[in-house]
Amino acid sequence: ICPWAEELLRALLAHDVVGFNSPYHASHFMDTVDSLIEARLDRVSSTIYYQKRPTRVEGLPISVDFNRIRSEAARSPSPRARELADTAGGGKRIFAIGVDRMDYTKGIPEKFKAVDYFLSHNPKYVGKYSLLQIASPTRVHLEPYQNLQKEVRELARQINFKYAAWNWRPQMILNDILHPADRVPPKKGWQPITLVEDFVPREDILHLYSKADLCMVTSLHDGMNLVCKEYVATRQ
Repeated sequence: ICPWAEELLRALLAHDVVGFNSPYHASHFMDTVDSLIEARLDRVSSTIYYQKRPTRVEGLPISVDFNRIRSEAARSPSPRARELADTAGGGKRIFAIGVDRMDYTKGIPEKFKAVDYFLSHNPKYVGKYSLLQIASPTRVHLEPYQNLQKEVRELARQINFKYAAWNWRPQMILNDILHPADRVPPKKGWQPITLVEDFVPREDILHLYSKADLCMVTSLHDGMNLVCKEYVATRQ
């Protein structure tokens, strides 16, 4: 698949330690070296000996600055953050949050379908549960990402209108890339999914984490998703 695979592996093995986000990926790295390069592997100590030089291979999951996040989340929120929290969680509703790039590995369509499945099988939560999905744009010039954006928008529209018969007013926040002075406050009312396609400031996201009742992380493939750690760090 990669024409420079051997060159890349030799370059990595010039280091004393090679770290991966999980032991699973570290194990696969050792398997790859074993299949492509003439080297000696000691799987007990997770060490690769290449040209008589040892390289430790370790699972070193990254983390977050817990104390800094806790401190930043306690600051006064911006008007926009309060607006979004009120839109999703007003009226003592159960408020879930999702924070992802608009990327096909993040499982956003699957997340929306899960919300639909939950509400259709638990009608007592209709009007009482909502998901605020922040989906920051990425690679917008590539067709697969454009198609994903269309799919996500259409799913949100369909699900919101499916539950509009309960006399709540469905509305969505789409392409919210506006100057704050030009934003129109959302109408009051319930909708199962509020979709925000925008780059939301970190401090606003931390405030929303602190207000949400749960965080939905539905990535289909991730190295190390930090959203769940950031969410937990904001909890009191």
